[in-house]
Amino acid sequence: MPLIIPLTPASYVNSIVSTVNAYKDARDAIEKMFDQSSALPDSSVAPIADKTLTDQENLKKKRDLYRWSTENAYPPHLYVVPTEEVLAKEQIFQADRLAQVQDMGHTVPKFFSEFDKGELTLTMASIEKRYKDLHQAAVDAGLKDVYAAPNVGLRADWYTDAVFAQQQLTGVNPTGLKQASQEWITAFSQAAAEQKNTAAQKILASSPSSLYVVDNTDYRYILGLGAKDPLIAQGVPIPGVPAGQPAFGCASVTLYTLSDCGKLHPIAVCLDYKNSIQESVTIFNKRLTFDAQGVDEKEDWPWRYAKMASSMSDWLRHELTIHLTETHLIEEGIIVAAQRNLPDSHVIYQVLYPHWYKTMSLNFLARLILVPTFIEKVAPLELDQIKYMIRQSYVNFDFTGRYAPTELKSRGFDTSKLDDPKFHNYLYAREISKCWDVLRAYVSDVLRSAYPKGDADVRADKYLAGFCAEMRSLQGAQLPSFPVVKTLNELIDMVTMCIQIASPQHNAINYLQQFYLSFVPNRPGSFAAPVPTTLAELQGYTEEHVVAALPIGGFADRVEWMLMAQVPFLLSAEVDPESNIEEYAASTSKSSNPHIAKAGAAFSKKIQALKGLFDKYDKQKDDQVTAYHVLDPKVIAQSILI
Repeated sequence: MPLIIPLTPASYVNSIVSTVNAYKDARDAIEKMFDQSSALPDSSVAPIADKTLTDQENLKKKRDLYRWSTENAYPPHLYVVPTEEVLAKEQIFQADRLAQVQDMGHTVPKFFSEFDKGELTLTMASIEKRYKDLHQAAVDAGLKDVYAAPNVGLRADWYTDAVFAQQQLTGVNPTGLKQASQEWITAFSQAAAEQKNTAAQKILASSPSSLYVVDNTDYRYILGLGAKDPLIAQGVPIPGVPAGQPAFGCASVTLYTLSDCGKLHPIAVCLDYKNSIQESVTIFNKRLTFDAQGVDEKEDWPWRYAKMASSMSDWLRHELTIHLTETHLIEEGIIVAAQRNLPDSHVIYQVLYPHWYKTMSLNFLARLILVPTFIEKVAPLELDQIKYMIRQSYVNFDFTGRYAPTELKSRGFDTSKLDDPKFHNYLYAREISKCWDVLRAYVSDVLRSAYPKGDADVRADKYLAGFCAEMRSLQGAQLPSFPVVKTLNELIDMVTMCIQIASPQHNAINYLQQFYLSFVPNRPGSFAAPVPTTLAELQGYTEEHVVAALPIGGFADRVEWMLMAQVPFLLSAEVDPESNIEEYAASTSKSSNPHIAKAGAAFSKKIQALKGLFDKYDKQKDDQVTAYHVLDPKVIAQSILI
């Protein structure tokens, strides 16, 4: 067990201020910077709506403002040069506002205080108790801090197989689960045979169509590492501390069964895939079926560690790829290319523009602060590896392959079957597909009106052709999978996807971070100790080993804990009612564009109808302890605005 090191209040507070409040302060400051300067275009400012300008004159002005950059090793983004007249660099990053922003009594030092004073022994139970006590105290005091907000750790059963599995269906990253390939079935079967686990072999042989995996084994390949190279960051130096502490990672693959009654159940975890299953550590669940008896899940520490490693491995995928790259950064490429190629009068521009609110300034902030201050200090990768993974995720993004119906089917979830009992718990899939249908119907109504000759009008649209070309160009967005649109149906799908990324898709993967990530043992960003290298070592794990893997012992570890717990809280701020998709849909019927206005009433009616349908889905799922309302149209943001 790592020694609990008493902290110097000043040094600890400074570290918290320079990290958490930097995000808060810079978020507000950068918004102000973008909004005040015509030289720093953000999509939250009004379009260049000079009615005296021709479309070509309008585009020339926008191209002067919206220029591409790939500086600092990020994917293509808006080139912005802050000026002293707008806001000084020192003002943007001023962080020392603890007294005004955050009550000292409700920061992470308070979380550790009872451990440091010896009033609590460091165990998983005591960590749970501390969260619950601080939550109750915050609620009783009427506070609205990270402890007052609900989190998964307040559930008595948070560590169980059922809650672990359900997060693949309705959690922070519900996009990783896919039907197991024959290669994975064979590999796990071989592992079961080597371990003489005949019960696991029988399950693997009897129902291959019910086997699913969450596969993160490509990390080393993406990063250009050797098949057995460690995933490790040596640690970012922290003010007042000689050196940072290493953060350890793993590339796991987790095997599940999905029963005909819809129960998803984990049956095996390969902790850190190194070249093959046989050369890696693979552990099978003692409970091979969801209704198995005779195993105390709470005390099965090797399996609990394996599930924690699986969640930690997937944290990296969620934060760097699914969230940051595939929503924020992809949408920025769309915004810049659209601004450069679609005049303000263009119907596609007018359909897409409302879904860009605040996105550019948030991405600017992410590149300057979130990646080097939060992700670098938490992830088990060095900063250059983090950026490389982001770039690879960006360029390999399959734009048309990620259309909701296509993407779901490719993972084994045909949208025509999502109402079957087998899939009734997969609310993300059921709801995101309905969001796609409603958005596509609206886009279709608008564009079929605006392009009365159908495919011929689409092929004649030179502005559209320019937009598509710049999205694919090496001098533009550098997204080779973006379609070369030639038909009206292709156009409808493409525009729907641009909205889907910015609104329901981002909502589904962003706004549950507080609930699932702020309770660190549920989904840590990295480990404080290396992953075991043999099955025998893992099978000897006790509670002490599991707790020791969490970043809780030393000063630098605790800074990581604070970041893991509090940044998700900042990123999960509630959507203002006026910025939700329901309010936006209601406003479309008043649009000055006749094609949008004509389609608006039906769009609003269909959006409103989703709430009742999604409430019905939520009541149908087995887990009634934690509701799933992240795709309720009243809380879906119309854009990536946090």
